[in-house]
Amino acid sequence: MFTSRRIETQAGFGTGAYLANPLCEVSVADSALLRHYRLQRQTDDGNEMGITAIREGAASRYDSTTAHLGGNLIRNEAHVWLGGEGA
Repeated sequence: MFTSRRIETQAGFGTGAYLANPLCEVSVADSALLRHYRLQRQTDDGNEMGITAIREGAASRYDSTTAHLGGNLIRNEAHVWLGGEGA
């Protein structure tokens, strides 16, 4: 099984309220493993509403770990498409 790692950081700077709206698109090939690590570091007034779109091939695996360090309102939606048996 082919294994890959992705490390992602979302960070806010400055003062005042704001909205971050990140989109992450992931495609995992047949019989592959992707480990996705996300570090979210927004300011105290920052808001983040993100989407992670995952497309998995047959017999693939997607592992996700997220750490939230700050922010007012933080949300991440996962949209997953299973593309084959064992995904």
